[in-house]
Amino acid sequence: MQFINIIEQYETEVDQLPDAHAKSGGASRNASGLVYENLVERTCDKLGLDAKKNDYYVTEEIDGIQIDTLQVDWHIYKENLLRYFVECKCYLDASFLMRAIIL
Repeated sequence: MQFINIIEQYETEVDQLPDAHAKSGGASRNASGLVYENLVERTCDKLGLDAKKNDYYVTEEIDGIQIDTLQVDWHIYKENLLRYFVECKCYLDASFLMRAIIL
């Protein structure tokens, strides 16, 4: 399985990041996040996985607690079965750390 095109596209987008970082913090975070989101989407396409954005996950109830609004950047499905969660951030703050711990 060849991933050359995915790698080349990734490297091109990474090479463009200094321009975004020179503009503002928001622009740099957005551009950096898109690099990783694009990488996830292209890789899943290549592997025959279904990557879905804005897809909410409801956790099992544990000790009376259930989360029904859990959303990360990508939910990855294989044969209609949820297999992976992917959060595309270049930094980790408390809300993202909580998602990682719960999952």
